[in-house]
Amino acid sequence: MAPPSSTTASSTTASSTTASSTTPSSPAPKTTVAKPAPAPAPAASPVTAVKKTELAATPQKAAPVPRSNSYLIQLAAARSSKGARNEWDRLKTKNKDLLGSLGLIVTKADLGPGKGIFYRLRAGPIANETAARTLCQQLTKRKIGCLIIKPPR
Repeated sequence: MAPPSSTTASSTTASSTTASSTTPSSPAPKTTVAKPAPAPAPAASPVTAVKKTELAATPQKAAPVPRSNSYLIQLAAARSSKGARNEWDRLKTKNKDLLGSLGLIVTKADLGPGKGIFYRLRAGPIANETAARTLCQQLTKRKIGCLIIKPPR
């Protein structure tokens, strides 16, 4: 899990991407580099567009759409939006009592050269900070990392 700050994100994938760029004779890294290439097309879109796309991709969950003034919790960060959705499905299945009423929000975060792009798995809406803290404490007791995301000012 990578917190929202850029200082703690993993750089292992970025290192392998750099290595594959400098070794053109290896066909496997070229295939690996080619797969992420389609993902940057949505990167030109604003982050809010990514949120709408991710919410639209999971309509069968019928989760509430977070209001801009509500709290969220961040449960994980993945290298792909599909990875974030898969982790959400896993966490929600094992923790229905805590996460069942929350909706999935995947946000794209470009942490710059050397770190790359992460997709943050967030859930909400949560009414207030007290409810978010209580939920994070309960998840932490189950050994699930949790960060509180305050509403934008």
